[in-house]
Amino acid sequence: MNNNTSVKTMYRKSSSNIPERNSMIFRKSRMYNTMSVQAPLSLGTGVASSISHKGVTDIRCNREKEKKELQDLNERFANYIEKVRFLEAENKTLREALKKSKRDFNIEPIKAMYQAEIDETKKLLDDSSNENGNLKARIGTLEDELEDLRAQLRHVNDMNDQLQNNVDTLNDDISRRIADCEMLRRKVQELEKQLADWKTRHGHLDNQLQGIRIDLQEETAQRLCETNRGQALEEELAFLRDVCENEIKEYKALLAKDSSVPDMREYWTSELGSCLKEIRQEYESQLEALSSSLESRYESQMCEMRLGATKGNAETIQMTEENRRLRAQKSDFENKLRECDSQISQLSNQLRAVTAELEMITSDYDNEKLSHKADVDRLNSELEGVIKELQELMDAKLSLELEIAAYRKLLEGEESRISLGSLVQTIGGFRTESEDVLANALHRSGSSYQAISSADDSSICPASQGRITIHRTSAGSVSIMEVDATGQYIELEEISSAKLGRIQEPVNLKGWSLERTFDDSKKALIHLFKEDFLFSPNKQIKVWGSKYSANAEGLVSSTVNDWGPLNTSSRIVLKDENSREKAVLNVKYAG
Repeated sequence: MNNNTSVKTMYRKSSSNIPERNSMIFRKSRMYNTMSVQAPLSLGTGVASSISHKGVTDIRCNREKEKKELQDLNERFANYIEKVRFLEAENKTLREALKKSKRDFNIEPIKAMYQAEIDETKKLLDDSSNENGNLKARIGTLEDELEDLRAQLRHVNDMNDQLQNNVDTLNDDISRRIADCEMLRRKVQELEKQLADWKTRHGHLDNQLQGIRIDLQEETAQRLCETNRGQALEEELAFLRDVCENEIKEYKALLAKDSSVPDMREYWTSELGSCLKEIRQEYESQLEALSSSLESRYESQMCEMRLGATKGNAETIQMTEENRRLRAQKSDFENKLRECDSQISQLSNQLRAVTAELEMITSDYDNEKLSHKADVDRLNSELEGVIKELQELMDAKLSLELEIAAYRKLLEGEESRISLGSLVQTIGGFRTESEDVLANALHRSGSSYQAISSADDSSICPASQGRITIHRTSAGSVSIMEVDATGQYIELEEISSAKLGRIQEPVNLKGWSLERTFDDSKKALIHLFKEDFLFSPNKQIKVWGSKYSANAEGLVSSTVNDWGPLNTSSRIVLKDENSREKAVLNVKYAG
């Protein structure tokens, strides 16, 4: 059975000077465990003595440690009590000194302190005004520079348009010349096709002429052959005639030598005469038959040759005339072809010259276009930088104006509310609500924007800290200038003709709408301009909410009760009668 025993020693000291303060220290004794022996254990003498000696030693050591811890805790508790008494005495002394100072209170130092703070605030206000003036001057300079840059940009755009017109004119001229070249190329193709047809016909006629020439040569060769044969037969006939005449002469000479023998001569003469007569008759008959046959043959051949020569001469003459005509036509076509080739070469030269000129003009135009593009990009980047800087300056100006207005309201409210009683109340170690607002405004000067909402002119609520970024854009002559911090009105302004760079006519706002949408909700506030309202240059108009119609100086919306506070992310859009956005003001609030 285990017996757990815990001893707690509590020290409590009460004092009249220390109300409801308790101090306690606990002393925990070691818990002893005693075991009830239910059955005797049989241990040896050496073992029992060693165990008992070891347990006594452990208990003695533990008791010594507990005594030391208890002494340390008592000493720490005594030091704590002494420190508490010292602090109580000091607090008592400070209370008495505080009561004495309250009795002997003097307002002059406090008044001087507040006056110093007010002077410092006025100095900050003057510095802000000076900085605002400098920013306005700088804004004017930047606007002049912006106008110069816009004039340069317009000049560059005009030059670019002129170059573009020149390029379009050259492109039209090139297109026209290319069309002329295509037309001439088609004409040349047609002429080449006709020339190929004429060459085909010429080749066909030339082949026919060659065949006719071959036939004529064959006929001429046959005629010459027959002529030579007739001459050979005439020569043979003349030779045979000569031979016969020579034989007759020889026979006559022989007969003349034999005149001494009359009988034989007469006999032989008669015989020879009869023989010769017979031979002569036979030869004459043969010659007549041969001559008649040759003459008939020659006459038939000559008739045939005459008829063939006549027909061949007619065909030859016809072919010669046709050939002459074809040669003349061929020469004409060759002349036309040469003229077309010369014209094509001339047009090709002109085309090459125009192409080279076009390439040169195109390269010059590309180089000039690149240079103008680089200048335009540079001017656009500079213009964007200037616009961005101008926008930042305008935002800073608007923030400073709002801060100055807030400071002015704070100062006016504090000057009217500060009194001796409120100053006396600050001695007890706290500040009033107005003092908190003024301290916060002084602490946030130049670094944060205060959105002040007030129910009337005599009460000012604490401002919520945050930063507002306002971005304005305008697509026409009317722009959105500002939104009231408390949502009373929205101010519109007609941009002057000098800023736009052209003469601006008055704008009629009938049918236009003014809309404000908030990012954190789908609610939209819309005011519709139902009546004729001419907006002339340099004119400003405020569109008031219907809740503030008593102090309104301008138009009062019948559909919008309150435009909402400025310290809310929203988008304000001015649209024309065709729902086109003419001016936009974006408000971004980072709280």
